Amino acid sequence: DLKSIIGFNDKFSFIQNLFAGNDSTYKNIIEQLNSFTQKTDAEKLLDELSIKNNWNENEEIAEQFKEIINRKFL
Repeated sequence: DLKSIIGFNDKFSFIQNLFAGNDSTYKNIIEQLNSFTQKTDAEKLLDELSIKNNWNENEEIAEQFKEIINRKFL
């Protein structure tokens, strides 16, 4: 479960920097990612989010978020 993997400080940073401070959007995305059984589904969603939310501005934080998500599928 991604909720148990992501620490409080990381969660706060992700919400502020990757989800424009929107806690409910973050929670919805985490729920979607938790429901996926295929890594390719998660990667597709992350790519869409990256473009939609312009994660290039926060590349280091975005990469950290993606690494945590990838751990779910190891």
